Amino acid sequence: MALKEYFVKSGILDRKRRLAVTENYIEFEDKDLIGEEFTRFVKADIADFKYGTDWIVWYKLYVGRHFTITLKGKDNKELRISFKGYLRFANEYEVIYSDLISDIRKYFYQDILDKYLNQFNANEELIFGRIKLSQKGIDVLETGLDFTWTNLTVKVYQTYFSLYRIDTPEFHIWINFNEWNSGVIYYLTQRILKDYHINPSM
Repeated sequence: MALKEYFVKSGILDRKRRLAVTENYIEFEDKDLIGEEFTRFVKADIADFKYGTDWIVWYKLYVGRHFTITLKGKDNKELRISFKGYLRFANEYEVIYSDLISDIRKYFYQDILDKYLNQFNANEELIFGRIKLSQKGIDVLETGLDFTWTNLTVKVYQTYFSLYRIDTPEFHIWINFNEWNSGVIYYLTQRILKDYHINPSM
């Protein structure tokens, strides 16, 4: 079982904290009590994850980035991985942040996506907060906004993605990757469009 380790700091005065990822669990040194420093989430208990970054500003100067990745368990407990990179360390932490997201997708998220995709292929409607996916397309509940699969394009940005109608781009919705279910919505939409052989994301 491959073990990947990262060491990050939540602030300038914080000590380096160990973060370990394997194909079966993720473990973070998020506490200070000796003997109870680590919180571990095992693969079978992970239900979702979200992620985001913010700029750190001192006196109107951008001096670093604040990175957060949060996992949710099936019992609704959360593991929040938070670290800050200042000045030249911001780029180093940007790489760690990107690698962690890739690790989580690879080791923990694919089974979740496969489960939902199987439900969709069995003609079940899937509802994630305000977003409903069906064989017809995507409905944004309580807004009247909808998209058919043949009239939908996905545009991806660093912190969010946009769903919009091809023929009327002014009809669109933005979904931040730091929202619960955003990853599921994004990857299911991408997969369904690919299976339909229509409108790959931009």
